Amino acid sequence: MKFKLSYFILLVLPVLSIVVNAKIYWSLIILLLFFIIIEEKVFVLTKGYNLLLYLGIPLIWTSFFSFGDHFHYIIQTLFYLTTPLIFTFTGIQLSRVVGSLFLLKYIIYSGTIGAFIYILISFFNLGFHVFLNPYEMREILPWGSITTVITLVILFFSRKNGIELVDNIYRKIIIIINIIGLYFTASRTYYLLFIIFIFIFLYKNNKKLFLLFGIVTTLMISFILTSNLDNKIFSKIKSVGTETSMGDYGTQEEINTKYRGFETFMALKTYASGSSMNLIFGHGFEKQVDLGVEVMLGGEMRSVIPVLHNGYAYLLLKGGFLSLIFYFIFFIKVSKLKASNYILNFNRKIISGSILALIVSNFVIGTFFSVEMSILWIIIGVFIGHVDKASYLELPIKKGI
Repeated sequence: MKFKLSYFILLVLPVLSIVVNAKIYWSLIILLLFFIIIEEKVFVLTKGYNLLLYLGIPLIWTSFFSFGDHFHYIIQTLFYLTTPLIFTFTGIQLSRVVGSLFLLKYIIYSGTIGAFIYILISFFNLGFHVFLNPYEMREILPWGSITTVITLVILFFSRKNGIELVDNIYRKIIIIINIIGLYFTASRTYYLLFIIFIFIFLYKNNKKLFLLFGIVTTLMISFILTSNLDNKIFSKIKSVGTETSMGDYGTQEEINTKYRGFETFMALKTYASGSSMNLIFGHGFEKQVDLGVEVMLGGEMRSVIPVLHNGYAYLLLKGGFLSLIFYFIFFIKVSKLKASNYILNFNRKIISGSILALIVSNFVIGTFFSVEMSILWIIIGVFIGHVDKASYLELPIKKGI
């Protein structure tokens, strides 16, 4: 295969995501987009660009409410708000050189190499003790990759859909690596998203197993919520409702205990304080949330915050209620795209899971606008490019990698 810088960036992205910060990772995606366009010498021709309007138009009206805003805050907000648009556009361009089957293989590579490196780092820091308390590793180096979740789903269900990706022995090794990697994340969010993906594929493939998995999952969650075991992960799962709930914040302890709920409450209060136009179109790029008290965030005391854990509150504040509607229209239209072969049909299930993953995780870690699960936007973009076969001039899907 001819060496291309775009291929090289794809190769190192899963590794660098563990060690570089969000801004550098975001810049690497811009580089990836740049090299794809330069190397292929043409944009992918697709009707899918119409879908990008739902992600891009809200940026236009938000700009109109930002005249006179400080340049620093404009750039800071654009870093977050443009992520869905830029990463999806990158995915569409990537669809020119990445075939639908290779997309599955790349996800497996990305999830496995990331999980393998994180496992090595975990053993280096904690040894076998990490199996007993993975949350301790999370406090040293938090990590999680949605591709680890999707890798497991691909390997569990691809054969049943007529897709052979790896030999049986390698398949088992890869499954073990990704299961351990997922466990070591000690992330409630990634555990939940894994369950969501499994539910989607079981519902499409086997209704009886879907029902059985639902019963087992319910019993497991009930056990965790009612158990008195001294386990950090169990404790964190049980505290989800408390952390995100909105209610009384009379003391500093209540604010800290329910911080994500408090943060959302203050953001919605700020959003509701605007005019009718602000409620519809947002407050603009510069608007921030005044917490009213100082809270330790990112190693320093803050009373005003520029970004939120709750991506919906953030979108309402910056772009208004109409922005929220536009995003969900985008998701609905993508979910209705038709697959023309069995591989694309399988990928379509991954897209359904990706959309649900974004919608669910956006409540707690703002994944619409963070780079943590930004690869989901790229995967959605690749799928948009693949389903529109008429968009290709000289490079149909079958000639992709």
